[in-house]
Amino acid sequence: MNLAFATRTHWSIYLPALLVSLIWGALLVWADAQEPKLVSVRWLAVVIEAFFVPGLYFAAWLRAWGSEFVLGEGLYVRKSGFKSEKIGAALSMVERVCVRQSLLQRLLGAGTLDIYLKGGRVISLSDMARVRKAEEAFGGVTRTGSAI
Repeated sequence: MNLAFATRTHWSIYLPALLVSLIWGALLVWADAQEPKLVSVRWLAVVIEAFFVPGLYFAAWLRAWGSEFVLGEGLYVRKSGFKSEKIGAALSMVERVCVRQSLLQRLLGAGTLDIYLKGGRVISLSDMARVRKAEEAFGGVTRTGSAI
């Protein structure tokens, strides 16, 4: 199989966990610096940093671990998460590939790939890297009729 393009999940999937970690870390430092000490706030921050934040990182890692979009002589999509699936399709079965991006995703180079298959099925891959290049690669492959 000739490979025209491949992409995986973008690193920005970890940003929510990082934000929660930084906020509760700052709250822990602030509570420790107060006089008198804010022991209950400090312990709450420690519990969240010790148990909740690693869970957020683990959940993000699980989402990022298996998602990929591979374009060549056909299309191969692997979605991870609670409902994981693997989909292979001939290029003739794909109607179009569209990109959705928020402002932050546009700045970071991430986005959601929507793959429209004939028959009405839509496959959405959220938080993917290089989504604009994926859309361009799909357009290039379908115009030429073969992988580049």
